Order: sequence, then structure tokens, then C-alpha cells
Amino acid sequence: MKRYIGNKQKLLHHIDEFIQDNNIKANSFFDLFSGTGSVADYFKSKYDVSANDIMYYSYVILKAKLSFKSSPEFKKFVSKYKTDPINHINNLTNSNGKKIIFENFSPKGGRKYFTEENAIKIDLARNFIDDILAQKEITKNEWYYLLACIISTANSKGNTTGTFGAYLKYFSASSIKLIEFKHIEMNVGNKGVAYSLDGKKLVKKIETDILYLDPPYTAIDYSQSYHFLESLALYDTNEYKGITGRRIENLKVSKYTKSTTALEELTETIKLAKGAKNIIISYSTHGIISLDEIKKLLAKFYKEVKLKKFEYSKYRNVYKNDKGDLYEVLILGKGRKKWNQY
Repeated sequence: MKRYIGNKQKLLHHIDEFIQDNNIKANSFFDLFSGTGSVADYFKSKYDVSANDIMYYSYVILKAKLSFKSSPEFKKFVSKYKTDPINHINNLTNSNGKKIIFENFSPKGGRKYFTEENAIKIDLARNFIDDILAQKEITKNEWYYLLACIISTANSKGNTTGTFGAYLKYFSASSIKLIEFKHIEMNVGNKGVAYSLDGKKLVKKIETDILYLDPPYTAIDYSQSYHFLESLALYDTNEYKGITGRRIENLKVSKYTKSTTALEELTETIKLAKGAKNIIISYSTHGIISLDEIKKLLAKFYKEVKLKKFEYSKYRNVYKNDKGDLYEVLILGKGRKKWNQY
């Protein structure tokens, strides 16, 4: 899932160093807005990790990465089919199942996210994993893993500039190539726990040494920009509207994407996080909340506030605006104050 806005893959060592440099002694780590799970996956070798995201496709990826200590072996499937399930999926040629991707996200449905051939391949894969789960040839966690592989591969092959907010007028060279499903990358580590709940409702139940927050601080709404991934994960009979094929029913628009509600939402989240001994917030200087507001907010609830700022060149060409150079900032709230102190 490298073609994913906000992916923290290149920042992982910075987050790790920030924890060590500030001498945070921890056994547990909770990633509240986990996205594609790169942070949770990285830290599962160091802590007891939990992760959450309200988007179902993200939850699928979290289940895939946190349900196993390493990549699953698919013992029952391999015993029957004598091959790895991803290899088997790549060789599928026929299915009488649903054709949701072909009928809605290919030229067949008037949209050019995928060629008709690749859309059919995605439908074949999606139907097959449902079938082998129903036949008990894989476990539910193995199903999550295989679906995560399908989602990740489809995301990389979409005929887009990176998100599914729109498709290109003509098929790109990479999107024309026949899709080949691959295993997702994941680290070896302890099993973790995945949730798919509203972060503000979940956070008040959390007891953790480190609460990591990386909400979407920009006007980009993930439920719209990655609507296809949600539809692929759910694989339902939802209606798809307009040129882009967005989902008719969308109840997952984040308040963090609006300047009028973002600070209020972050304030309420941190206020409710009484069980978080320390909080680390990832922040971009192109975000819609000011850095000073975040620092003041953490100072209200935590004894110490520390900051680490560094240039993050990946998004320079993506977010060109009047805010100057883009910097990534890590902000630490260390040592939760007692409730009667605020």
C-alpha cells in the first residue's frame, strides 16, 4: 500500500527514535487511526500492539498484519490444492460469481479504473476467497490476509494518479499490464488486536503506555479518495454513483478533514484518552490545525510536551501551496496529568 496518502513507511525509524530519545518505558502501543497498518506492523515486534481504523478496508489489512506472527502457512489449503493460495488465485480462469468490479469499475460500467481483463481477475479472486472460506478450506484470519493481498495489489494497479478520487482518461502503461496478485509485506512479531470503530468512542476504553495518533489533518477525505478499496473489501450490492463510482451510502466522513471541526475533534479525543500514559501525534505542517494549537492542547493534559521536526520530501510535489516547505512533526505528550489538574 505504498500508493497511499499518509503512509508512514518512511517515518517509522523516526517514530522509534523519538520514543527511545525521550526514554519512554512501554509495553503496549495503540495506533488509533491506523490506515494501512505500517506503524502497528512495525511496532508489533517491540510492544503489545492494538490498532484501529473506521474504514473496513483498513480493518482488513490490520487483521491480516496483526493476526499472525508472520505470514500464514495455509496448511489446509496447501494440503488440498498443493500450491500457495496467491499462486492459485493468479491462475483462476472461470467463475460464476458476482462481477461487481467488472460491472462498475471497468469500461463495461463506463469507468476506467481497471481494464476489463483486470477487473475480471479481481472479481475472480474476490469470489474465490469467499468460496474457500465457506468451504472451510481457510480460516477467517487467513481470509482477511488474502483479501488484504487483493486490496493491496488492486490499489497498485489502478488507472489513477494515486487515489481513487478519479481515473485517468487513457489507461496508463502499468494499468494495462495483467494484474498479478502478491503477498503483502509484513514484519515478524507478536500477534495484535484490530478494531474498526469510531476512534473517539474507542479511545475512552483504552489503557496503553503509548497512544499514537495520526488522523487525517488535510481536506482529503479517505472515504471518498479510496471509495473503491472500501467497495472491494465489502463486495456488496451498494449503488455506485457519478463518474467516479462513489458509494451511495457513505457515513464515514471524518471531522478531521474540515477546518471548522478538526481541532474540536482532536481535543475531545485527547480529553477522553484518560488511559493513555503517553501520546505521540504525527503531524504535517501543511495540516489544517496549527502546530501551536496542538502543543497547547497536549500541555493541558500531559506533564511534558516534546517535539521533533524534520523535512519529509515525499509529498513536496503533491501539496504545493502557500504554507512553504513541508515538514513532518512528531509531538509527544509525556506523563498524563491527574484528572483534577485540568
